[in-house]
Amino acid sequence: MNLNDIINEEFDALIAELAEASGGGVGIEPFNYRKTSSDGSRWEIDVIVPERKDREGNTIPTKQVVFEVTFGNGERNGEKVVSIAFAQKGGSHSTKTGFGVQFKLLATITKIVKEVAAIRNPDIFRFSPVKETDVDPSKGNRRMMLYLRYVESGAGEDYDGFILGDDLSVSVEKKVPSFPIRNGYQPKEDIQAVLTQLSKYHGRYESVLPRNDPDYVEYRMSDYGEMYELSSQGRKSTYSARRFYDWMLDDPTIRYVDGDNDPNRNAEPDNYSRPEPAANEPVDAPIQRITDPMARHGNAVVGTFEHFMQNDVYGNPRYQALEPFYNNIKDIATYEALKASTERELWNATEADRPRLQGIIDAVNKLRAAYDRYNRSNSVNETLNSIVNNLNELLG
Repeated sequence: MNLNDIINEEFDALIAELAEASGGGVGIEPFNYRKTSSDGSRWEIDVIVPERKDREGNTIPTKQVVFEVTFGNGERNGEKVVSIAFAQKGGSHSTKTGFGVQFKLLATITKIVKEVAAIRNPDIFRFSPVKETDVDPSKGNRRMMLYLRYVESGAGEDYDGFILGDDLSVSVEKKVPSFPIRNGYQPKEDIQAVLTQLSKYHGRYESVLPRNDPDYVEYRMSDYGEMYELSSQGRKSTYSARRFYDWMLDDPTIRYVDGDNDPNRNAEPDNYSRPEPAANEPVDAPIQRITDPMARHGNAVVGTFEHFMQNDVYGNPRYQALEPFYNNIKDIATYEALKASTERELWNATEADRPRLQGIIDAVNKLRAAYDRYNRSNSVNETLNSIVNNLNELLG
């Protein structure tokens, strides 16, 4: 995990704490809202944005705007799904509301969701709380946890909330849905852990069988939260995280395969294939993590050269020529000095020894390039910019 990941985790924890402190909308006086369709599919909220100062100190007068909340119906394989869309009414630009107004606005949405849940009694609420403009999905969705807590609170204690699809969408689902669940109730935390592996880390679960075996099954999730099972029988998908997890529990031999974004995945050369566990490898739990045998985990401080070595270098075959030096060299400057001395040694080396020496030089060059990339991604400026961008998106 790099420094930005730690900042993001702390930021999400702050959002969750703020939402919980406000009771998920309970106890906060909502804005005035009204139902604008007979079937309860459309609602409007009258939002008062108080006078405030912009970043240059100019006064922005009090303003009233209207937000629309729309609920759509959907059904698949007996799953009763209600989608939620939320936007400012009229115009292409959203008004900046500020932090306090946003909490009151979310508290109002909580009240509306509660009414809709009572009327429609859906199995699933689905939504994507992304700002209308200037959103880069690759940077994550900073409002995800905040919206999740409020909608989950409105739906009530019979529902659990899950983050799907690389932090791009949310599913708030009944703990005991109307469609059948074969393996009984499973804890929310267990389900979310698997969803995170499949979406945020881009991993997959699969049978411990050859791919050409007729009983081979694979479980994946798309970037936008579509959950599906692939097998010789074809493809089947679901809106429900709980049902998806239930399908996986049917096979006690499935195992997790690291994705490109897994924290413990080494930066490997493109032509290196990770060895897969043997088909007869014992499995102790219905769903377990298959760890990378190439990875070595240490306790170095994130952002340091030691952390870079422990997480990106040790066990990585592209740096194999440097293994004899690992115990004694602890900084990049000394590796550069090793390269310089090796280049001098190469001038008078025998033909038999030249490949070994050239291998050391090539490995240090790769180490230098990889560390420069790592250092840039963990620099203080990058981290501070990330914090500022995250706060601006939340407060905007």
